[in-house]
Amino acid sequence: MAVSGVDFAAQVDAWCKESEARLTAVFRQSAQDVSSIAQGYLSGDLVKVQTGFLRASVRASKDEMPPINRGAAPKEGQSYSDNFGQIVAVIATAQLGETIYVGWTANYAVFVHYGTTKMPPRPWVSLSAEQWPTVVARNVERAKSLASSQP
Repeated sequence: MAVSGVDFAAQVDAWCKESEARLTAVFRQSAQDVSSIAQGYLSGDLVKVQTGFLRASVRASKDEMPPINRGAAPKEGQSYSDNFGQIVAVIATAQLGETIYVGWTANYAVFVHYGTTKMPPRPWVSLSAEQWPTVVARNVERAKSLASSQP
C-alpha cells in the first residue's frame, strides 16, 4: 500500500514528538532517581542521621548550584524531615538541554562529603553522580519497553 507524502510527513512528525517526549521522560526520571539515591545515602545508608538537617537542606535549581547557607545549622533537639518535593518540582519543569543543579545547603555539607581531620569523607554526591550512566540506561530500557507495549 502506497503512503502519500502528507501521511508520511504526519507519521514522521508524530514519531519525532513521541521520541522527544520519551527523551524528556528519561532525562527527568534519571535526574530524580540520582537525586533519590543521594538522599538515600543521607538517610543512613552512608551518613548516620542525627537530625536529618543535612538531608532536608537539599535544593534544586535550573539556574545555578544552590549555595551553601553558612548560617544554616540544625537547632538543638529538633529533627528535620526530607525536603524532596522541591526537587521533584524543579525536575518536572526541566526541558532537554537544561542543567538541573541539586545541592545541599547545610553549612557542614562540604565537611561531611569531603571529611575533615576528625572524620572520614562520606562522598554521597560523588557516589550518586557515578551512577548516572547506569540510571540512564535503566530508564532508557523502561522507555523502550513502554514504547514497544503501546499499539
